[in-house]
Amino acid sequence: MIYLAQSLISINDRSVELRWNRNLESDLAGYIVYMSIADEKHFERVTPVPLPEPVFVSPLLRPDTRYYFQVSAIDSSGNESPRSPVVEYSLPDYSI
Repeated sequence: MIYLAQSLISINDRSVELRWNRNLESDLAGYIVYMSIADEKHFERVTPVPLPEPVFVSPLLRPDTRYYFQVSAIDSSGNESPRSPVVEYSLPDYSI
């Protein structure tokens, strides 16, 4: 499987959209997104089933909290690619 480049786009004041390059392998089953709030090491899977498209909209996020994301691809045999490099995001605090 190939490396998945990522980008984060703020879509409103409480969530972000994560996008990455499409995997072109013929046996692709989808994509898995992982998120961490604590640090860059303790990730939890946030997509219960593989996503069919290379885009993920986060659940509601809290301001002034750092979030970390990783993505992997999974094939039809259940083989998961190595996770992408970590992408970090923090919502601005609009309460000021």
